[in-house]
Amino acid sequence: MIRRLVVLLLFWVTGSGGVSAGELDSRLADLHKALVDADTRKAYDLVVGLYGNQGIEFPGLIAFHEQPAFELLSRFSSSSNSITQSRLLKAGEGRRYWETWSQSIAGGSWDHKKVFVSEEEARLAGNFAILGILAHEVAHAICENHDLNLHDSPYRELLADEYAVRMMKLWAGHPAFEQLLEGYQAHVLGGLRMAVPAKIRLELPRGDGGISSLKDLRDYCAKAVFPRDLSTASYVSLQLDRQRFLFEAAELEPLSGFLKAERARRPVRHWVNDEILLETLADGDVPPWLLVEGDPCGFWVVSEDDLVAMVAESVGLEEPAGLGSLKADKTTVWTMAGPGRSLLYIYRDGVLSEAPGRLIEFRRNEQGRITARVLAISAVKPSYFPHLYTDENSVALSFAEYGKNGIVRRWWDLHSSKKQLVAGRIDGLLYKALPKDGKLTEMGSLRGRMAIRDEAILFSTGDRIRLVDDGMIKTLAGDIRGLRDGRGAANVRLAGVELLGFDGGDLYLRSEGKSGPSFRRLKWSR
Repeated sequence: MIRRLVVLLLFWVTGSGGVSAGELDSRLADLHKALVDADTRKAYDLVVGLYGNQGIEFPGLIAFHEQPAFELLSRFSSSSNSITQSRLLKAGEGRRYWETWSQSIAGGSWDHKKVFVSEEEARLAGNFAILGILAHEVAHAICENHDLNLHDSPYRELLADEYAVRMMKLWAGHPAFEQLLEGYQAHVLGGLRMAVPAKIRLELPRGDGGISSLKDLRDYCAKAVFPRDLSTASYVSLQLDRQRFLFEAAELEPLSGFLKAERARRPVRHWVNDEILLETLADGDVPPWLLVEGDPCGFWVVSEDDLVAMVAESVGLEEPAGLGSLKADKTTVWTMAGPGRSLLYIYRDGVLSEAPGRLIEFRRNEQGRITARVLAISAVKPSYFPHLYTDENSVALSFAEYGKNGIVRRWWDLHSSKKQLVAGRIDGLLYKALPKDGKLTEMGSLRGRMAIRDEAILFSTGDRIRLVDDGMIKTLAGDIRGLRDGRGAANVRLAGVELLGFDGGDLYLRSEGKSGPSFRRLKWSR
């Protein structure tokens, strides 16, 4: 049974080489004990902690799942922010583990019984290999959340290997690990790899014009593409050959300086400013109107019939029934804009004269009296994922529709002096890749609930809050996945962010927390 385990919030960052030699040796001894005891969870925590000891911050709120030991391929999922890892081998499982590998990638031709003289030796060697895989999957999470994956799969696999190999070299500072690493290089990177049949074995180019340096290897992997029909045996043989090269590379710098060098290579961040403060709130500290979804009937204690009558009067319609229901759908879009203010956009073709669309504002005073007035007349027909956005100074209607090149975002702003909706700031952009900082050219995840403030559009990409301002995507807050309050745009940690909107100049949001959703407030001055 797979157990779902959640990592402790965030491991400390102690800087390059942040522990003494004695402390490091003690932690390596603990890791070796976890290997011997087959304590997978303990080993996971120690591997993550050892990365942290070398100045590499691990993203918090990553889910950890154990799978059976004989599921040979472990994985990191960026979509679910989880690591699924084969468990460490228990007594009596060593030879079965290596037989599974031999059958899976070498057609049973690798004779592990000649390599390992005892079952226990086979088990410990297997657990060392599993720890190496674990270091690789943890590295995938680090690279993804630090924006280090500059190219596609072959390069991403190489980068995770680079972290894992450096980590395994760090382990070799402990005598018990030194012996295990020597066996791994000889028997796995050597014997098992070479037992993969030559016709399906993948190897790095060698000889004249081949790979002779770490730079050559990176350049090769940045341009390489995995074939669609890539077999497990071919995939694993290439990974083992990459690791063989990395272990032998003289220019492989220590793990403690590697992240710093890689961060210098990632895309430029366009930070808005550093004058932000993020703090977690109790549920009751969130303005209640920000949590209202759809019409304000329940929040204002008013019937839908009364709202229909107000709309009919505001648009000059004698028969309110002609409007139909005001429940939210593709032609009826609501948003709350304050405790006493709500906005509605309705599209009623054949019912409303002059143009079928109306943007209507509702106001509710302290005595509970509600009034409605038309802000704009429009011919705009909403389509998929319609939303209304507002702040004190602007109103926008947003939705998606199919264009000739694919799904595009449509965005309409209220031109208050003309009382019309006009094509807005990000109108007509295609949905493609996940938005990155820089010039706004495509939409990616810009869908669903966002927020606007004056001329800026705010949105979330999970662990960062970004904004579109003057045709540029910029980072407002967040750097890697986690949950940490504080001051400074790059210092706070976010995960699974949903923007709720502004109140009193502060941005409220819902995000993941240690034990479920949490509410947070971001103080920010433009």
